[in-house]
Amino acid sequence: MPLPPGDTTTTGNLGLTEIGLGTNNWGTVMNNNLQVIDTAVSDLEDSGHGPFTFNQLTPASTWVIVHNLGTFPSVTVVDSSGNWVVGGVHYDSPDQVTLTFSGGFSGTAVLG
Repeated sequence: MPLPPGDTTTTGNLGLTEIGLGTNNWGTVMNNNLQVIDTAVSDLEDSGHGPFTFNQLTPASTWVIVHNLGTFPSVTVVDSSGNWVVGGVHYDSPDQVTLTFSGGFSGTAVLG
């Protein structure tokens, strides 16, 4: 998905811009990242493009997510404390994605 002009988010980052919300649709960054993710999920539901939510309950540095969306969805990750996490994204197929991180943690991935 192309990024809006002036947006400095890169392909390797996992953020709201990657799921199509951009800086113009979600306004001022909120202190509580979980609230931002809740807003992103709500916006995706309203758009009819998802989302698929994956909960990694056991701390791990590699998350394999079978989502069966039939596409290569954008990904946003937060840890169990509500902090955004940046990691590697590898699309194994249109129905599976593998996320890799520098250390193990539990949290949530939103795909859409």
